[in-house]
Amino acid sequence: RSGDARVAAGKPRWPPSDSCGKATEAIKSDFACDLKGMCVAGMKEQAYDRLMSYRGTEPKPLDQLSDRGPEGAIKFICRAVIDGDTIGASDAEGRTSGGHSYYHTMAVLARRASDVEPKLIVRLSSADLPSVWCEETERMQPQELAVAKAGELDDAFCDVEAELGAGGALVAWGGGDRRYLTEHMLGRDEDVVIVDAMYAVRCMLGMTGRGEFPTTHGLALAGATDAFSTSIKFLGEILCPAEGPFGHINR
Repeated sequence: RSGDARVAAGKPRWPPSDSCGKATEAIKSDFACDLKGMCVAGMKEQAYDRLMSYRGTEPKPLDQLSDRGPEGAIKFICRAVIDGDTIGASDAEGRTSGGHSYYHTMAVLARRASDVEPKLIVRLSSADLPSVWCEETERMQPQELAVAKAGELDDAFCDVEAELGAGGALVAWGGGDRRYLTEHMLGRDEDVVIVDAMYAVRCMLGMTGRGEFPTTHGLALAGATDAFSTSIKFLGEILCPAEGPFGHINR
């Protein structure tokens, strides 16, 4: 109904997202610059400690975390790292509408705790195909992988299964990615566990699942909630700056 009202008013059905703009502004904040400076200097642990100090409450010990929700995601990832299991990380680009993700680009990396560098398992894109007109956005869009390259996408998820094995962790970032992976991974032979790392990170930092800061959070008390973002753009630039010792992660 909201989309119909926008069309009736002569506007595009869906408003453009400004999450990237918010992250760009947050990167410029004094708080973010201080964190980045610490990471560039190799003081990554101190940067994390400073970030965690704004929680307002002490984080729970690992064995006291719930097995469900964001706490369950934190617990599962930590256990996988401790046990030396392979963890996969997926990222995809495209739009999400009505609970469905129309992704045109996807990549998956895998890494054991003992590995120096992650291994690229999947890199798939429809950029080599002509764009198509999208009625919802009223603009040309890259073709959806699930339609334009369905066979290659299925083969890609088979490769992910083979690399991670039963019970392996496949980390997504946000609800759209999680739903997309769940949609394409369910019903397969291997029982890969899909974990939403964004919600886990928000939980670790004392934020709500929607990415908001409680009124008791240190950044809220300081009136600096706009100085931080859980977007990949912000985290990559600030906590893994290209000019720092962990710049290979950013690149």
